[in-house]
Amino acid sequence: MKTLPISPKASIKDANLFNCSDLPLFYMNDYSKIGLQVSPYEEALNILRRNHYMVSEKPSWSELAIQKFVDIPLVIGLLSDNGIECQMSDLVTCIYQG
Repeated sequence: MKTLPISPKASIKDANLFNCSDLPLFYMNDYSKIGLQVSPYEEALNILRRNHYMVSEKPSWSELAIQKFVDIPLVIGLLSDNGIECQMSDLVTCIYQG
């Protein structure tokens, strides 16, 4: 099963989203981790759970289990229809590997 990272929209620059083990071992200037930024975060997770999506929480972000990547627009639509701000974004743009 595929997973989609979900992070709080307001704190993306401050969040420690990934462990070093989640990053490549060598420098890649084109490395990215696409995920969904949402606000309000807790309400978004509750909406997903109420609609039978599997969400696993990490210390500062969560992972949404999806069957197929074509399900992502359905998730965005569900959240938007319920008043949640959401956007797809590169979640590791602030990480420096040196």
